[in-house]
Amino acid sequence: MIKHNILLFLRNVIKYKSSFLINITGLSMGLACVLLIYLWVNDELNVDKFHENEDRLYRVIIHVPDGETIKTWKETSGLMSELLIEELPEVEYATAVAPPSWFGKISLSAGEKNIKADGQYVEKD
Repeated sequence: MIKHNILLFLRNVIKYKSSFLINITGLSMGLACVLLIYLWVNDELNVDKFHENEDRLYRVIIHVPDGETIKTWKETSGLMSELLIEELPEVEYATAVAPPSWFGKISLSAGEKNIKADGQYVEKD
C-alpha cells in the first residue's frame, strides 16, 4: 500500500511540477518565518532574566512626535532618573542611559586580546 502511495506521489510530482515547486517553496518559507518569529519572541522574553529581581525591572522609553511619525528613544536623561526617585516612592533605584553613539567604539583588552566594542552607558545604580 505504501509503495502505491509513493508511486502516486512521484507521478503527481512529475505531472504537476510547477504547482509542486510553488507548494514546496511556500511551505519552506512559512516554516522559516515561523522559526524566525519563535527565535525573536524567545529572545525578547529572556531579556533581563539573569537578574534576581527581574520581575521588578522596568525601562522608561520616550515617544517624541516628529511630524506624522513618532520617534522612540530608549535613552533617558539624568534628570529623569532623579525625578522618578523623588516623585514615585515605589522606585528604589533609577539610572540614566546614554546611547553608545555618543561615545563611539571603545577598545577592551584582556591579556593579548583587543576588542573594539560599543555598549550602553549607565549610572552606578
